[in-house]
Amino acid sequence: MRKLILIFIFLNALAVLIADQSVIDSLEAVLLTAQDIQRVDIYNQLTKASINTSIEKAEFCNQEALRLAQEIDYQSGFLKAIYYQAKLKNYHGELTAALEIMQKALKLSHELQDDKMTAEITNDIGMIYYSTGNFTRAIAMVEQAKELFYILDDQQNLGKIENNLGLCQWRMGNFDLALSHFFTSLELVSTKNHNTLNNISIIYGMMGDFEQSLAYQEEALAIRQEFGLKEGILDSYNNFGLIYRNMREPYKALEYLKKSVTIAHQIHKDNAACKALNNIGSIYDSDLNVPDSALYYYQKSLLLSIEGQETYNVLNTRLNIGNLKAKLGDIRQGRREIEDVLAEAQAIKARELVMNCYLALAHISGFSNQFQSAYDFFQKYTAIKDSIYNDNIQTQIADLQVKYDLEKAANEKKEISLMLLKSQTKNMRMLLGIIGLIIVLSALYIILRIKLSTNRALSAEIAERKKLEQELELRVKQRTIELDEKNQELKIEIDEHKKTVMELNLYRNSLEHQVEERTLELRIANNNLEDSNSALQKKNDELNELNRLFVGREFRIKELRDQIKKIQGEEIP
Repeated sequence: MRKLILIFIFLNALAVLIADQSVIDSLEAVLLTAQDIQRVDIYNQLTKASINTSIEKAEFCNQEALRLAQEIDYQSGFLKAIYYQAKLKNYHGELTAALEIMQKALKLSHELQDDKMTAEITNDIGMIYYSTGNFTRAIAMVEQAKELFYILDDQQNLGKIENNLGLCQWRMGNFDLALSHFFTSLELVSTKNHNTLNNISIIYGMMGDFEQSLAYQEEALAIRQEFGLKEGILDSYNNFGLIYRNMREPYKALEYLKKSVTIAHQIHKDNAACKALNNIGSIYDSDLNVPDSALYYYQKSLLLSIEGQETYNVLNTRLNIGNLKAKLGDIRQGRREIEDVLAEAQAIKARELVMNCYLALAHISGFSNQFQSAYDFFQKYTAIKDSIYNDNIQTQIADLQVKYDLEKAANEKKEISLMLLKSQTKNMRMLLGIIGLIIVLSALYIILRIKLSTNRALSAEIAERKKLEQELELRVKQRTIELDEKNQELKIEIDEHKKTVMELNLYRNSLEHQVEERTLELRIANNNLEDSNSALQKKNDELNELNRLFVGREFRIKELRDQIKKIQGEEIP
């Protein structure tokens, strides 16, 4: 039965791909004869259809749509063009640029009163904040999008919204609430989403229900393998590694995690690679107690996270490195690293990271015999843990209240519409009665014209005031966004400085190692020279001895010659 379901899903996906290609071909055929507005709309549709098939083609179509829309001053087409431009920037990981363009698109959608585009753009802005680690801002934006889609009665997009809210709550440590959002997402969408199944698997794993975690992960992996979704497959491999690690099977976990790193490098997904590398380092650190390997993988993960501007991953990896340094005996450096991570985690309100930092500081204080500090840090850890649970309950109540308010607003809107309809019917009856009364009709007509003129003037004044209020609100929002961007740029500069310091430390260690090697080589050469000098001295002593013997021999020969000459002289008469 399961195989039949997977075959059915595969055939549906294949049909969608064929349909997409057919749509692209049809649009390109129409484009040949299209003019002005129609041409902009077709380029926008081609951009959307080509994102999943050819990113280069999508970018070309997007540039053409932007150019033509500006030339003919087609605001609606220009809105969609800059929206797809932002999505393309987000696809390439250019989050700052994507956020800036999305903000422009949001402002334009408000001006054009395009509710659906406003909802989609608001949701995408929220997920860009999610990618940068600003989960509080992300939830606020996604909740706004949820309200808009609820009013539009768009069930499919509501399912996506619930999945996004689940992601945000999960990263903030609200596991029960995250799970609730994910299951709601599955109920709203028409077909099961492998990403949502994957998220449910992870949450169950974090809650200790490994049987359910493996079941949902296998279901997600099966869909991903059927469609050849490499990004999803590497994500599943990474998650299988985490599950098996929690099941106390570290070597099986390492097998899956290293597979995910290989795929991540193949498809140039540095974010996924850094997560897997961080998990591998954690296994070598905590499970297998191999600190050198752990530090190696942590540092590789940290460099990738800094390059990708993944704030949460950077802080999480630095926390692991701080714990490892303390474990290896460098308690001061480890404590300093964890305190820095704590300050930055508090700034982005990542409560799960803050909670883990307090727990790590409690352990370090205990190792240092600072028991009062250890107790204080553990109290803070417990307080955040309890507050996360309480916030889950409060957020669930708030969600129910929001749903009630939205339903109430929708019902009130229906009642107002019904009242307007009744009022219009009554007015029609009155007008039919007045038709027979020409004089009265003329008088009422004049009065009506006066009232309409007055109403127009009042409406124009009200519209002007609303416009001024919107402009003021947009300025305030723009200023807030500029401040956020400046803070983000400052964080990036700090991260780059830290990266540079790390690279310098690595280079210094390499130089120190080279100096030690050269010193050892000089010592060996010096010893060899001393041995050579000793041998040479010995030879010199031998030569001196021989020289002494030769000199003595010459003196003896001279003495003998003198004696011979003397004897010969005595013999001659």
